[in-house]
Amino acid sequence: MRPRRKRLRRTIRDILFSPLVRGLAWSFSHASPDVMKRMGARFGTVAFALARKQRQRSIENLSLVFSATKTPREIRDIARASFRNFGMAGAECAAYATMTPEQKRAFVSVEGMQSLRQALAMERGVIALTAHFGNFMILGPRLAAEGIRVSLVAKRMHGRRMEQFFQELRTDMGIRTIYLDPAMECARECLKALKRNEVLILLSDQHFRRGGVEVDFFGHPVVSAPGAAALALANDSPVLPMFMTRNDDGSNRLLIEERVPVVRSGRKSEDVVTNTQNFTRIIESQIVQYPDHWSWMHRRWRHRADLP
Repeated sequence: MRPRRKRLRRTIRDILFSPLVRGLAWSFSHASPDVMKRMGARFGTVAFALARKQRQRSIENLSLVFSATKTPREIRDIARASFRNFGMAGAECAAYATMTPEQKRAFVSVEGMQSLRQALAMERGVIALTAHFGNFMILGPRLAAEGIRVSLVAKRMHGRRMEQFFQELRTDMGIRTIYLDPAMECARECLKALKRNEVLILLSDQHFRRGGVEVDFFGHPVVSAPGAAALALANDSPVLPMFMTRNDDGSNRLLIEERVPVVRSGRKSEDVVTNTQNFTRIIESQIVQYPDHWSWMHRRWRHRADLP
């Protein structure tokens, strides 16, 4: 009975929240940038107050990482700021879909575009190593505004209506979606995207249940997706870290870093783990610099024995 009740709750949430999300997206898309950011920030603040489970998980995860260097007050402030940032990100994403290419380019400044152009010149595609960090939702659309072909690997949402909405949104912003399941089809489509010389966006910061590899993340073991490492090894595709950050004035910046060296010892399984660990370290370094940019509400360390 429990799985049935869970499915019923998901269906009810899908029915109730889908029109609400669409309505909010419409409102955000018709607001000025300043109003849009304020609305999104307030929405995030309200979510922090009401979403008890997600708030508590964020604080627990932050405490796991920063308890030795930050006070409980500082940790709570970071958690609240993270909710605010993601509220603003959602508002910006809705508005971004209606912008012209010129407006999109002006809305997000880019550093390191030359590194990306040079990597694409190799004609092996580019693996964008990134995370649920900053306004990651408009990273791909910002590249698409430059005429770059982009594919995004995404997990299909449980709610059919919500999934349809976000799929339409990604399509409107010039992003092709590759679904994580089924796994073999996902791998084939990823390789095809790279062979078409596209930028393949992989969000490599969440727990990966099936076929994941164990690596260290902030001093604790986690299970990570091996996709970025496996694809880089299989197709000799360059891996470039790409992260969206928010400036002090609230504007967005896309930072494209230099190509990451890929370790090749000839022992494939070991190389996948080694490179996945190296990629995880890059994500970790960004979170250290901008702790309020990351989504702390995810159960990243879910397989630890002391967690429920």
